[in-house]
Amino acid sequence: MMDLETISAHLEIQQTIARYCRGVDRGDAELIKSVYHPDGIQEAGPMFNGLGIAFADFLVTELDKSSAICNHFATNIYIELDGDMARVESYFFAVNSLAEPEGAVDVAVARHLDRFECRDGVWKIAHSRIVLDWSHSAVLPVDTWEPHRLFPNGDKREKDPSHNHFLRK
Repeated sequence: MMDLETISAHLEIQQTIARYCRGVDRGDAELIKSVYHPDGIQEAGPMFNGLGIAFADFLVTELDKSSAICNHFATNIYIELDGDMARVESYFFAVNSLAEPEGAVDVAVARHLDRFECRDGVWKIAHSRIVLDWSHSAVLPVDTWEPHRLFPNGDKREKDPSHNHFLRK
């Protein structure tokens, strides 16, 4: 049975993972930076190895160059707490809709192996390593579902409908 402190830690860690996904998908480097401790490390295969806060800028720049829109879904999140440290494995399903050629998508299933630490009462990533389980790129038929055109489209930063939704007024 989990006590209130354990439940709170689990929820804070899960919310941090959700902030990471939102930051990547909305192209918000500051939001991505908010999930790392200042000395937190990100290992992203041959693509990047270094401080998490530097990874945020790198990732947003790369996605701005190549991707029309991203959707990251954190699914299974396994957490083992050990005092003010937690080992976390998060499964991710990512779909990147590319601007060129029309209909191009990259799909990946990956896991983040994270060490979270609670410092000054805040859970953040101290070390993260991305493990890619599989990926596939394809060009799909252009969307022909007519009602799709009636919905607002997702985008990055201020262009996304959620931007104003979360503004504090």
